[in-house]
Amino acid sequence: MSSTATHQPLSQAIVETIAENEDVDPLALDPLYEVIDPDALDSLFTETNRSPRSDGKITFEYAGHTVVVNSDGTVRLADEPTSVEEPL
Repeated sequence: MSSTATHQPLSQAIVETIAENEDVDPLALDPLYEVIDPDALDSLFTETNRSPRSDGKITFEYAGHTVVVNSDGTVRLADEPTSVEEPL
């Protein structure tokens, strides 16, 4: 299980966390936008002039991992890489 707290955009932190965990270049991963809207993710827990930072977390699958993003900016991989089934 890996965990990273960061001050960079969450979308970038997710890609970098998985790339580091897999020991690959971040550009070798499938684009994050294929599973989640990076702009929406980056703005989800952002504090604005009109509202404080939201509290909560979001969990989704990306690059064979269950990714957990907390409102404090922590990105955690909740499991070991999952197998990808090949079509017959």
